[in-house]
Amino acid sequence: MTQQEYEQLYTSTLSNAIAYAEIMCGSHEDAEDIAQDAFVSVLENLPNIDIKGAKAYLYTSIHNRVIDYYRRNKTKQEVTYTDSICIDIDCDEYPELHSAITNLPAKQASAIYLYYWKQMNYAEIAHELNISERALHPLLWRAKNKLREIMINEG
Repeated sequence: MTQQEYEQLYTSTLSNAIAYAEIMCGSHEDAEDIAQDAFVSVLENLPNIDIKGAKAYLYTSIHNRVIDYYRRNKTKQEVTYTDSICIDIDCDEYPELHSAITNLPAKQASAIYLYYWKQMNYAEIAHELNISERALHPLLWRAKNKLREIMINEG
């Protein structure tokens, strides 16, 4: 991967990377830090990253950093989602859906976000979440059922 390709990746995916981290960790400020750390990781490994796998490397790096975020904060406080998370959906138009997604477990919320809003295929999502495609099917199924349950109970 060249420096120019890195700069293009950075400019084209920064806001989506932050949104992805935010939906997983629940804090916009922490999500910005996590995304920036992931971009630094990509930058540090430029010679070892193929342009075709750069986006997957970035999102995997974000995912792993969010896991580290939870581990660090586990002893400090229980981390929960807040209603202030805003992903790539119109929060004013779909407040109930937005609220329901933020109440899903992190991996389920990520799977829903990547599948429905980022329109990634199963292989890409499985790679991003560091799970097999076979494990993704029940994860999405459980996420959709949980989302349906939350929406029914709130409505």
